[in-house]
Amino acid sequence: MKKNTTDMWKIIHIPDKLPIPPNQQPTGELSKPNTHSHIITLLFQFSINIFILVYCAVNVLASVIDPKHANTLIRRLNQIAPLKNVCHVKRIRKKHLEGGKTQLSVILCLASEDNSLLNSLPQDVQELSDSYQLSPFVTKVCKYAATSKEEWAEQCKLWPTSYHPPT
Repeated sequence: MKKNTTDMWKIIHIPDKLPIPPNQQPTGELSKPNTHSHIITLLFQFSINIFILVYCAVNVLASVIDPKHANTLIRRLNQIAPLKNVCHVKRIRKKHLEGGKTQLSVILCLASEDNSLLNSLPQDVQELSDSYQLSPFVTKVCKYAATSKEEWAEQCKLWPTSYHPPT
């Protein structure tokens, strides 16, 4: 099935200059040794972020859940829809909301190729979703396990993952 053009990433604008944090503003000196390396570091970090989002992410179906059902849901989902290809991804995400409240979301299963919610949920997952009155949504997780702490930190911006340094 063809992807909609709205599902594709488009580069809208690339600024000529990257913003400089206040503590690193130029002081009037013509050449400051850290300025160029700082810009290169920022560009490299920006490139990593784009690379992760475009090439290293896979769509999953997730849902916000009631915390009192978390244990039951995770155990059942691990039986009926294990995350075999993305075992480094944590099944649950805890998000801190305004007012001190927390929100738990759980990955239900991998999304199908066409990302259609109606066709994506396997029958067992659909039944579980219905019985707990879940509202599935599509989100992205990293396809591959991180190989460095920096990569892991970027991956966790999408969804929490495990990090096991190479030995």
